[in-house]
Amino acid sequence: MAKKKKKKVFVALLNMGTVSAGLETAIYKWMQQLADVYQFYFCLRTARPISSNRNGIAKEFLETDYDVLCMIDDDNPPSPERNPFELVRYNKDVIGIPYPGRDWKGVYWHIYDFKVEDEKGMIYKPIPVEKRKGLQRVGAVATGFIFIKRKVLEKIKRPFEDSFDEYGILVNNDDLNFAFKCKKAGFEQWAHWDYYCSHYKKVDLLQMLRLIQMAKREGRGETKFVTTEEVKRKKPVNKRMVK
Repeated sequence: MAKKKKKKVFVALLNMGTVSAGLETAIYKWMQQLADVYQFYFCLRTARPISSNRNGIAKEFLETDYDVLCMIDDDNPPSPERNPFELVRYNKDVIGIPYPGRDWKGVYWHIYDFKVEDEKGMIYKPIPVEKRKGLQRVGAVATGFIFIKRKVLEKIKRPFEDSFDEYGILVNNDDLNFAFKCKKAGFEQWAHWDYYCSHYKKVDLLQMLRLIQMAKREGRGETKFVTTEEVKRKKPVNKRMVK
């Protein structure tokens, strides 16, 4: 009986000079754990801007006979509780691991649903809390830790590039623009909420306290961000201290 052919996984760690401590060792460990199931190739690639790095990796991948491209950002180490390469078994066009991000509005997960499409591109919205469990089809997966089938990159040319409006203002960055291209090309995108990654960033401590406050409110089903000014206005007055 012929031996079953192993699926080949091309793993690229995008090294921007800030590789998270222990990430490379963990990647080798995870690959070794599944070496009987998959054939792995691992490389580190450095280029600027990051969209150029991703496109160079995609080109290099297509010049091989590998089946799946896995890209890992150097600041997105996965949780050690699960082997992230297990996700290959789901055989999805695109599947990614959730990880947090932040902006002036607060903390959010880099997994999205589609909101509306206009002439500039696609506008996204966060995944509702009740849908953040298990394997889910989603509108967009960010590229911090992502698996992409060969057929996707064979069809989508220049897969990773920022999109801008007529004034040169950014509409979507390279990963969300890639998600938009996948949608137009008919490819499905998935996320598995039982897996997650860290996302290392420099954060102002005061902003961090506000983000914790926001997360607590979201956990109670409240989504509005309460500012410091609102807290002061709502603070009860101690009548004994009033003259």
